[in-house]
Amino acid sequence: MTIQPAVPFALAPGGRVAVDTDPDIQISKRIRTLVSTQPGERVNRMSYGVPLSTLLFEPEDPAQGELEEMVRDKVAEYEPGVEVRVVNPTWNADGDRMVAVEVDFQRTEAPDTPIELSQGLNTAIIEVGGEVTETVVG
Repeated sequence: MTIQPAVPFALAPGGRVAVDTDPDIQISKRIRTLVSTQPGERVNRMSYGVPLSTLLFEPEDPAQGELEEMVRDKVAEYEPGVEVRVVNPTWNADGDRMVAVEVDFQRTEAPDTPIELSQGLNTAIIEVGGEVTETVVG
């Protein structure tokens, strides 16, 4: 079982660093961070992130295909044990502004076992402003 610091960073009762031990929660938080980071924001990894700002003024339909490709490519690069099932952007009522990105994913290899499909589909919804809704089924 892997242990990682909680994202966002927090202290647990007693002053220790809060941690996550569930691999599905860890992956969900890493995907959230990847999708909500613009390339160039991380000095030590300039290519890390999904360039959502390039889709700001794009029409809804072409932007959705481009977004899905960008998310799949970046997740494949930074989370090789994860399969992106669906990338679903949510647009405002006028269809001219993306307000959230939902990423459904499935683990293709468990960290402590041989490669096998995990049970269930996990979802991370990243809204503009950083608010996140996560559903972890696995």
